[in-house]
Amino acid sequence: TLIDYNRAGVPLVEVVSEPDISSSLIAKEYLNKIQQIVRYLGISDADIEKGSMRCEPTVNLKIENDGQTFFTPLVEIKNIASLSGVQSAIEYEVNRQLNQWRQTGEVKSATNKTTRGWDAAKNQTFLQREKEGSADYRYFPEPDIPPFEFTDDQIDKICRTLPELPNQKISRYQSDYSLGTYDSRTLADDYLIAAAFEKAVGKQNSPEFAKFTANLFLGPIKTRLNETQEDVDLAKIQPQFFLNLFQAVKNNQLSSSVAKQVIIDSYLSGVDPVIIAQDKGLVQVSDLSALTDLAKQVISSNPKAVDDYKKNPNSIGFLVGQLMKLSHGSANPPKAREILEELLK
Repeated sequence: TLIDYNRAGVPLVEVVSEPDISSSLIAKEYLNKIQQIVRYLGISDADIEKGSMRCEPTVNLKIENDGQTFFTPLVEIKNIASLSGVQSAIEYEVNRQLNQWRQTGEVKSATNKTTRGWDAAKNQTFLQREKEGSADYRYFPEPDIPPFEFTDDQIDKICRTLPELPNQKISRYQSDYSLGTYDSRTLADDYLIAAAFEKAVGKQNSPEFAKFTANLFLGPIKTRLNETQEDVDLAKIQPQFFLNLFQAVKNNQLSSSVAKQVIIDSYLSGVDPVIIAQDKGLVQVSDLSALTDLAKQVISSNPKAVDDYKKNPNSIGFLVGQLMKLSHGSANPPKAREILEELLK
């Protein structure tokens, strides 16, 4: 009854890097890339906040002073619960070690490695254990886990089974969809968002449609998911809905701001976003007579703005805004501007 099977049978992947990381930002980006790869491979959710991924950075400084080089004692930091926490802990420790070296001049030896914990609330490390050498860790071979050495052929065979990884996906988004570096990287950051984006784009290879769809995922959809702390539901992604919405915006039936609004309603309800826009009266008014009537109302109600426009034509934006407000956002902005300019001649 006292046996604890916590994590029994759960495989552990431990990555021990060489001391090649020279800043807290590089450390965070390195961890982020490992997290991405692990998630893309389907190995784990790699959620550091939930304990399925951990990082215990070992920090020390290389100090060059008066032609001499000094290395501060090694410090291993534990109890870090976020990627941003890793960055903060390293930055704190760098400053602490530099100040300590200036006071004591102590340098690295075989017996002065210490372990420090990270206090996220105080944003500082604190001492846990001192003077740890390799003997303190009681290293010994595990008889049930023999070392494995893989041949080049075995490695090639494994590589052929791998899915498309983040860097490959980023390159493909740039080449196939003509997306910029920022959009490509941000989409690929989350493998579920990337999968949803690709499902929405479908077999369409139009760069214009891909950019439109990317903006929806990186804008309103991602904002909604962040607010609710949910993952995107692939089953709710309907490619035809995105295409319909794109065509409605391109044909000036809907404004881009309306598109961002109704795509969330569509995601939640499973209804075509164009139909939602029609039901809510959000379809753009392009009828000249209707827009002319609205423009005349705006002109008569805003004499000061009309005077301002006659002095400075660049101020017409206010009148266009008033027309959009009067139409509850349904007026076609370019046509509204054109009609106002014609009436104000």
